Amino acid sequence: MAWKNIWRNKVRSMIIITAITLGLFAGLLASGITIAMGEQIVDTTIRTRLSHIQITHPEFRLERDITFNVPNAQDLAQELRGLPRVEAAAPRILTSAMASSPRTVQGIELVGVIPEFERELVIIDESIIDGEYFGQQLRYPAVIGDALAERLDVRVGARLVLTFQDAEGVITGGAFRVRGLFRTPSTEFDRSTVYVLADDLAEHLGTDEMLFQQVSVLFTSADAAEAGLAQVEQMAGGMRIETWRQLAPELDYISETLTVFLYVFMIVILAALTFGIVNTMLMVVLERRKEFGMLMAVGMKRSILFGMIVLETVVLSITGAAAGMVLSFLVIELLSITGVDLSLFAQGLREFGVEEILYPQLPRSMYIVLAVMIIAVAIIAAILPAHKALKLKPADALRNI
Repeated sequence: MAWKNIWRNKVRSMIIITAITLGLFAGLLASGITIAMGEQIVDTTIRTRLSHIQITHPEFRLERDITFNVPNAQDLAQELRGLPRVEAAAPRILTSAMASSPRTVQGIELVGVIPEFERELVIIDESIIDGEYFGQQLRYPAVIGDALAERLDVRVGARLVLTFQDAEGVITGGAFRVRGLFRTPSTEFDRSTVYVLADDLAEHLGTDEMLFQQVSVLFTSADAAEAGLAQVEQMAGGMRIETWRQLAPELDYISETLTVFLYVFMIVILAALTFGIVNTMLMVVLERRKEFGMLMAVGMKRSILFGMIVLETVVLSITGAAAGMVLSFLVIELLSITGVDLSLFAQGLREFGVEEILYPQLPRSMYIVLAVMIIAVAIIAAILPAHKALKLKPADALRNI
């Protein structure tokens, strides 16, 4: 009976069903894009600056002194690469430096790397847009971000002067040749990081051997990193072990609060749809006053009448919700393969570490929770119209027939 009653006025029912369908579709699609954006920010930061776990000397972050190094860093990295679910582990020489060109000077993070290990750790070699990732050996090659190259007004093959402190604390430096330009999803990283060969940097630092200040470890996933943390701590005894969550608490905050934010966002959308549902059902009650009066006059209990109106509201809402969720699921699954092109906003997105092509994703559990929320909203929306119907007096309704 509730289903038949809904289609008594097909136009009105279709309008509210369409409104619910489009409202949920827009909300779920926006949620999928937002989740993809948040995951992209975290993934970009991990695959460029942080990795999952960093091993450093306990005093290095406080003093930034290159003599605070990780002993036997290359051997430790080799052992770490043998752990289950470890994708890469690489030692790094780290120092702050100034990059100079005839045009200007820019403060940067200078990273000395062993290319065959580093390319498994970060996405730099996959992000080369001009030149190459070290490649054929040249004297003192450097790989820099395109944002830094633009600021310094240099290109592949240009001379780049890097100035930094050596092992004795004396200001020194050297001339390097730009071998390649990279462009990652993060403009900030691209304008502040320069890669050189570890042995070249060690030579300029004046150390007898390569002293690595950091060993970075990349796991197959963040959960794998948490599971393998105890083994890493055991293997790097005495060193400072930090996960990406500790290194960048704001990223952890994004991961933890994003889902909560999306549910709040959907509640706001459902609240807006509730007013439309209430309005529709009030119109239904007012139009059917005589019918409801007749039903009560022939003995229908008020509780049954209340339940019928609630059921009509729930069925109406569920119909629109089912259509909206099915439509959003199909579109999100398609876009998770083809991607959403946001190249129009690429420059602004890169400031936050987001690529111009996003692949929306939505947890399956969200659909289940949303279905429960819609039923709850429908019941709440039905209370006022149902209460209005229950206040009808059968005698008054029959008198107006």
